[in-house]
Amino acid sequence: MDALPRPLSASDEMSFRALAEMIPQLVWRARPSGQLVYANGHFLRYFDCTLDDLATWRLADHLHPDDVKTSVRTWRRCLASGESYEIEYRFRDRQGAFHWFLSRGMPYRSFGGEIAGWFGTSTPIDRQHERLERQRRVVDAFVQAFVPRQIPRLENVRIEGVYFAADVEAQVGGDWYDVLELEKGLVFVSIGDVIGHGVPAALSMAHIRQALLGAAFEERSPSAILQRANRIFTRIDSSIASAIVGLLDTARGRLRYGTAGHPPPIHASRAEATFLPTAGTLLGVGGEVASVDFEVELEPGSAIILYTDGLTEARRAITEDEKRLLAASRHVAVGTLSAADLHRAIVGPAPTRDDTAILTLRLAPTS
Repeated sequence: MDALPRPLSASDEMSFRALAEMIPQLVWRARPSGQLVYANGHFLRYFDCTLDDLATWRLADHLHPDDVKTSVRTWRRCLASGESYEIEYRFRDRQGAFHWFLSRGMPYRSFGGEIAGWFGTSTPIDRQHERLERQRRVVDAFVQAFVPRQIPRLENVRIEGVYFAADVEAQVGGDWYDVLELEKGLVFVSIGDVIGHGVPAALSMAHIRQALLGAAFEERSPSAILQRANRIFTRIDSSIASAIVGLLDTARGRLRYGTAGHPPPIHASRAEATFLPTAGTLLGVGGEVASVDFEVELEPGSAIILYTDGLTEARRAITEDEKRLLAASRHVAVGTLSAADLHRAIVGPAPTRDDTAILTLRLAPTS
């Protein structure tokens, strides 16, 4: 038989219940096992129950089906370990509608240090989730507007591009990629990242993308494209960005590229994957970009992987993730991992705080 939480004095009990009735949250108290022994009026009205009903009240019976497994597992873990409880889930109300709540619980202990019971609150957060959903729609709109609608289909080179918005607070970011066939057999590619988040970063991203695309029609040197675009960008925008631009000769399988403060591209084959050299300063800092032209040959069955730092910084284990990125890039080269698969392999299922762009150029193996 589970012992009741240590009793409060009559005065403390009256004060606790008076406070619980005043706040606009669902307030509860439980035994060490988690069985409820008290709930305030907001709780009882929401679930259409009485204090006597609390003896048989079960969390899983009132949760949205999609939230049951994670929520119950988390609650049981906290009961066993004594750690504080915090989770978001959806509760069904007396009319059968589900609403979002942020639930928090913490144990209180006996004089001997043992858990004597639990106090907890559930705060309605429907408005926050509605705001988050609106932000996600804004993110989707920006992605549709700024990500290339169609990547050129080439005979012997397969190009894939993907963009992943940040999960946390559904923030719009400043990452981009571009692919444009300038003329028969010559393809312009770019990828980059404006420092910062939100709509201002996205607007700055649009400025630098347009500057790079315009410069690509005038120049045939990647470093010259970066320099020309930087002169335009610094006159119309005060942001800072990193970037890589490349000119791909599809007939020869040759990529000439220049960098401006961006993470290094990867050259991968079945046998190995290596980071390629970089040079050049960030765009938007003023002065010369100081980039130079590099050249790399794509042999049949090899690939070039371009990416933004959201790919290697998502888990805050950069060195480890760079090693994993090199290993996974070999699978991109042989065609067993797509650009989207590469993101899943490195970032995993955890929510991300930064957006990510990935661009892969793969030369098909000879038959």
